[in-house]
Amino acid sequence: MATVKLADVIDVEIYEGIQPENNPEQTIFFESGVAVRSPELDARARLESETVQMPFWRDLDPTDEPNYSSDADTRSTPNKIVQGKMSGRRAHLNNSWSARDLTDEFTMGADPMTRIRNRTATYWMWQWQARLIAIVRGIYNANVAGNVAVGFGSAGDMVLDVSVDVEGNITDATRFSYDAFVDARFTMGERVEELNTMLVNPAVHKVMLKNNDIEFIKDANNEKTIQIYAGHRVITSDKAPAIAIGTGSGFHYITTIFGSAAFGYGEGQPSTPFELDRDPSIGDGGGEELLYERKTWLIHPYGHSNLSVTVTGGGGISQTLAECASAANWRREHFRQNVPIAFLVTN
Repeated sequence: MATVKLADVIDVEIYEGIQPENNPEQTIFFESGVAVRSPELDARARLESETVQMPFWRDLDPTDEPNYSSDADTRSTPNKIVQGKMSGRRAHLNNSWSARDLTDEFTMGADPMTRIRNRTATYWMWQWQARLIAIVRGIYNANVAGNVAVGFGSAGDMVLDVSVDVEGNITDATRFSYDAFVDARFTMGERVEELNTMLVNPAVHKVMLKNNDIEFIKDANNEKTIQIYAGHRVITSDKAPAIAIGTGSGFHYITTIFGSAAFGYGEGQPSTPFELDRDPSIGDGGGEELLYERKTWLIHPYGHSNLSVTVTGGGGISQTLAECASAANWRREHFRQNVPIAFLVTN
């Protein structure tokens, strides 16, 4: 006896062929250039090792004063350059959804599995963005904690904090302002102009709007409205870090200011990225359709190493969002000016 299954409705080859639609490159972080898909990171995300090593050459020392030529018999001593390395870590993710056959008999409009299938692309975009923001928080926490390679900076050199820890002491001077924004940008020194995008909490966004500081422009296709603050594209998210002050209603809001290519991204290849299954016995024989999707991601902040101090996801294979946000898992390997990220903390 034949029965119509989800596999009869969905062409598996076609479904797998449209998987790029599920790619997080649709997020505003990719649109703004903060995150860049890298063929090199794609390749590393497909290696067998859970951690990947990314060596790089250190630059020449700009403070090294040159020799002064003479007609003496003494010889100059040549200098050298050395290699450094960044460490990254893959994340292996999956989710599944199911729908009972009986549900279709009581559903108005499209069946539930079709609705699920049409929303998985959005789900994975949400998850990718949440993971990147968790890493942003981890980079902030690591910098405050002083997790910087010896000789390449100091604790808090990426951060300007004008906030206060007592809710009753909050004033206009501790809230978001243009002056504080400029000062935070200049933690980048002479490379300040490389910053062009900012991630803000809705509470900070509201201050910008009330001050009439936001400029609204259309994108190149005249389709989307882009919000600009002082030349920086504004990304607003409820997941932008906000740390509560005690038990009151006050917060420390962490605004992150990015430059282009602050993050690299690579995507691995799970052996079975998409799978359909069926359980005919569930529901006393009523039956159920199941949909599985799997991802392998490598999201890496430029100039940093993932130290893999805590890794509990999947039994010690992948880092959870909380672990991505942990200071202990990150260390900056580059000079401060070479990392296009700055943080402003306000109330």
